[in-house]
Amino acid sequence: MSQIQHGTATGYESGGCRCTECREAAMSARREVRLRRRQRVAEGDRPVAHGTWAGYLTDKCRCELCRAFRSAYMKDYRARKAAARP
Repeated sequence: MSQIQHGTATGYESGGCRCTECREAAMSARREVRLRRRQRVAEGDRPVAHGTWAGYLTDKCRCELCRAFRSAYMKDYRARKAAARP
């Protein structure tokens, strides 16, 4: 079994380590990914897929199409959850 390198996002994600250093490294890596994604969208390198889950959640778009999609999705989700209750 390989040794976990502490203080890295890989140590947290693949190694399963939950020490403070690995958790902070993983959070920092996720923040950087989100920042790069938002920059790509703002620059127009990657257009937002409006009316999709990715458009609403990943790209943080709040246009009418994306909000309508999220609303319909959550309505369906709540209905399925209520139907599954005994």
